[in-house]
Amino acid sequence: MRAAETLIQENAESAPIAPVRADQPESQIPVVLTPKIAAKTETNTVWRLVASVALVAVVGGALFLASRRWARGKDKGGQKARIEILHQFHLGPRKSLALIRVAGETMLVGITDHNINMLKSIALIDDELEGVFKKDFNGFLEDEFSIEDVRSALGSRV
Repeated sequence: MRAAETLIQENAESAPIAPVRADQPESQIPVVLTPKIAAKTETNTVWRLVASVALVAVVGGALFLASRRWARGKDKGGQKARIEILHQFHLGPRKSLALIRVAGETMLVGITDHNINMLKSIALIDDELEGVFKKDFNGFLEDEFSIEDVRSALGSRV
């Protein structure tokens, strides 16, 4: 009987519940004697949840940064595969002409929403480009590429 009283007193010290006497009937003895343990498990669960979310965020951030670094290295292609858009002239919705340089070669391309066609390869020197862009781009197109060329190209395809 002495051990039971000691156990009851130890439980009473850990919980804010009044101590239980050994001579009380069983129906009056509370079933849960340790509410502090329940509170500790609740805070422990919250901290576990916070730690899990933080771990997932750190791993996700690391994967995101690694994928960006991997994609950046994949797209480089070296200096020879460099593509520059020198100038672009919009003809209408989703239709434009562009003067581009690919691997040192300059070309005029037609761009639509479904297709990109090389219209003409143009030999330009860098000094000439500055002079061309100081003028009007439309004038350059009229000099280098006329409507007759378009009609002949379309006539040969049909």
